[in-house]
Amino acid sequence: MQTREHDILVLLFQNRPRLAAELYALVSGEPLPEFAEATVEDPAVPEVHIATRRGDCLVTLRDASRRAVLAIVVEIQRSRDPDKRRRWPLYSAAHASELGCPVVVLVVCTDRAVARWAERVAECIRREPTVVVIGPDAVPRLTDLPEERRSAELAVLSVQAHGQEPQALGMVFAALRAAEGLPNAKAVVYLDLILASVSGL
Repeated sequence: MQTREHDILVLLFQNRPRLAAELYALVSGEPLPEFAEATVEDPAVPEVHIATRRGDCLVTLRDASRRAVLAIVVEIQRSRDPDKRRRWPLYSAAHASELGCPVVVLVVCTDRAVARWAERVAECIRREPTVVVIGPDAVPRLTDLPEERRSAELAVLSVQAHGQEPQALGMVFAALRAAEGLPNAKAVVYLDLILASVSGL
């Protein structure tokens, strides 16, 4: 069930899309690719039609109760195909969602050069982080950041994460300074979460 706190946290990212990139770079340590803008898109997951994007064979391993425990998408790869960089993770994610078990894409190559190419593609996919978790400990304390990095949205998130700590009052004042000049409606919503985060201190 969604709560007001949930909705306000989502609003932080909708109001400042760059916040997602800033937090990702901070937590992962990965440099961001050069980008001109950060935009908010529809987060609904589109329906995936495997029939239009399909591997060559799907083998599902099931336990005694017929529950899927592992699925293997077999892909016969006889030549290089740059589209596989996007398709192989798609096969894995779509079947995992459908079957509820881990999925491996098994790429069978008949040519050594193609096999070397496929291994490089697979290595890129393995290295690419697909889930990054940001808990309260990963959110920077606002007072630890230079002024130019203190956006109002990061300020609210920082107070929400660290609002029960002894130095929370300093973060509240820093958050209020970061929120100066915001439109009233936005400022009221942000202030609501700031106050809720430090209640009881």
